[in-house]
Amino acid sequence: MVEIGIDQHKHFSYAVAQDDSSGQNVSQRLDHDGTIIESATRSAAMTCQGTRGYQPSRVLWAEQDLIVADEFRDGNVPAGCDVLRVVRRAFDALPETAEQIYYRADSASYNHELLNWLREEKNGRPRAIFAVSADMSPQLKETVLAVEDWHAGSNSPSIDARHAKGAS
Repeated sequence: MVEIGIDQHKHFSYAVAQDDSSGQNVSQRLDHDGTIIESATRSAAMTCQGTRGYQPSRVLWAEQDLIVADEFRDGNVPAGCDVLRVVRRAFDALPETAEQIYYRADSASYNHELLNWLREEKNGRPRAIFAVSADMSPQLKETVLAVEDWHAGSNSPSIDARHAKGAS
């Protein structure tokens, strides 16, 4: 019987996924999220929800249903802490055949360091097309409502500014 550690298992799973894709996946979707796992162990820290537990962060390669990066975290570690480190590992794990990467995350990924890194050009285009939610602060709401002329991306439907202004 051969025993392998979790890191070796992830690399093996990734290699199998690469073989199965036959180089056909020219665009990859990454979904980044954390989750709170409650735990009764004494070493578990208090989470933002007031329970003891852990808050791992993981990035899923959607087309392969494969976790390409993860980080086990204590429950008291904020979800937005060092997000770029985890995201970089996920991007590094994708095959070189990736022509376009799509990144989706919740507001834990809403920080300038990560968003600027995603915007950086690589091979003449942004590193990723991304959708990251943001908490609707009064300043953000004011800024969004002040936009007069919305321009959608090339693959997106037009956005009429009147719809944005009617939002609450």
